[in-house]
Amino acid sequence: MPDQQDSTAELEKLAAELDHRNYATIMTGGPLATLRVVNRNAPRLAEDIHAGDGWFCGAATGLIAPCNNIPAAAQAVARAIGRQTG
Repeated sequence: MPDQQDSTAELEKLAAELDHRNYATIMTGGPLATLRVVNRNAPRLAEDIHAGDGWFCGAATGLIAPCNNIPAAAQAVARAIGRQTG
């Protein structure tokens, strides 16, 4: 089982990597830390992300990317919930 502090730290890194002009992020604690990412331009597009066993995992998208590849994880989240163009 992943360490809660490690999971939270990984999720915080992912939140920092996302473009905050386009995505709102909310971190929740509890038994399993969760990062909720919301598309600011289409709030119905959102994903709840967990970190564990070396991977970021989305509630709807499944495995996203390894925790050691934050840029790839941020790109995958952007693809999953939409990205502002223009």
